[in-house]
Amino acid sequence: MTPEQRGTVLDLADAIKAALSDGRATDASAHALRMHSLSQDHAGLHAYGHWLSARAHLAGGRRRAALRDFYLTMMAPYGTFRRRFRVG
Repeated sequence: MTPEQRGTVLDLADAIKAALSDGRATDASAHALRMHSLSQDHAGLHAYGHWLSARAHLAGGRRRAALRDFYLTMMAPYGTFRRRFRVG
């Protein structure tokens, strides 16, 4: 992950938190989706993206999606490392 990508991901995290504090769950979910696609190569940011996505789902009243993302928060580092070290 380049420093520019990291900066973009962190800016998206701030945008998600701002949208959640303003009650804009739909905007937060859209930012979370973009953050997820950009943070696939960084285990910590990937997990943080799932955490923020779960919070956005909860704010939007989507409990099942929130539970899925809370679970993926724990599993994201495994997926990132598995993808990175795939042989062949």
